[in-house]
Amino acid sequence: MNTQFFGHNLIKLKSVDSTNKYAIELIPKIDPIEGAVVWAMEQAAGLGRNNSIWESEGGKNLTFSIILYPDFINIEQQFYISKAVSLGVLDYIKSFSDDVTIKWPNDIYVGNKKISGILIENSIKGKNITSCVVGIGLNVNQTIFKSDAPNPTSLKLILKNDTDLNESIEELCGNIESRYIQLQMGKFEQLDKDYLENLYRFNKYHLFKNNSNKFYAKIIDVLPSGNIVLVDKNKTQFKFNIDELDFII
Repeated sequence: MNTQFFGHNLIKLKSVDSTNKYAIELIPKIDPIEGAVVWAMEQAAGLGRNNSIWESEGGKNLTFSIILYPDFINIEQQFYISKAVSLGVLDYIKSFSDDVTIKWPNDIYVGNKKISGILIENSIKGKNITSCVVGIGLNVNQTIFKSDAPNPTSLKLILKNDTDLNESIEELCGNIESRYIQLQMGKFEQLDKDYLENLYRFNKYHLFKNNSNKFYAKIIDVLPSGNIVLVDKNKTQFKFNIDELDFII
């Protein structure tokens, strides 16, 4: 018996500008159940962080949004949503490849190439999150990328064959749901541990950039706020928010 509730209510669209935008507008209209999924075969204006464009060839990838109501956590804990979702996506992709990591804050990498991006938009009232829309783009069967994204990859480029999109979204939603249930159960320490263990470039010296300054450092922690903590070879610590640090690939 299938008890999975993520994706049980599946709204499948031929084309939409943004599944996140569609889902956000849907919430006050029909109050969809938690775990409802808006899935578009083609997304005309899918966005990543900082309004960057998410390139996705129509009918070949997964571009969808999950509607959540995580009112059991407060705004100080909201980065745990990002941790849980990124770990769920990582768990799914690990069934195809061993070299999978989370690039802070929530991009999914295979080796040094990006296979998935996540955009989370929260609605907040007081100190609690009333609703949350989790947008996910996963490169599945696309092999040619025309945008200036520096390092995309896909499941097909890894596996050398097509993956069924219907099976893929069901399995992926199941993995994300499992991690969301951990969050509901308050298993923050487990999420912290798994996140750091699977973090791209964790605890290894690499080249980073802040504004025009390049420096060697290693990641030693990610704070509950989502800020990242690095230390250089002189033992000097640095803390950055999402918009302040670039990885030099």
